[in-house]
Amino acid sequence: MPGLLDSDPACGLETIGPAMNTQVPGWHQPVMANEVLEYLNPKAGQIIVDCTVGTAGHALLIAARLLPNGRLIAVDRDRSSLDRATQRLTEFSSMVTAVHDNYRNLSEVLRTLGCATMDGIL
Repeated sequence: MPGLLDSDPACGLETIGPAMNTQVPGWHQPVMANEVLEYLNPKAGQIIVDCTVGTAGHALLIAARLLPNGRLIAVDRDRSSLDRATQRLTEFSSMVTAVHDNYRNLSEVLRTLGCATMDGIL
């Protein structure tokens, strides 16, 4: 999707989505954002797991497409990054579950959350 993620490297700002019109200084620009969205193809009502959520670059783009009734499970082993991701995903807080763990424990994480299936994983 052209124009989905525009950035101004000179000032370290990223603008996400035309409808969201959000500029946040200092956030990492996600790599291959358009490709991730194309191949995951997140849709309303789906369950998507981001196993290395970091500061939510990809997760923010994915969450917007899961509205109004989807679920994003955001996993990261770095507590500081997970806290920043949670802050960044505030507007989607009703549909995001943040988990401080390593993706290698994903089976146990999903079992603990009562999530038997998912529609996509990053």
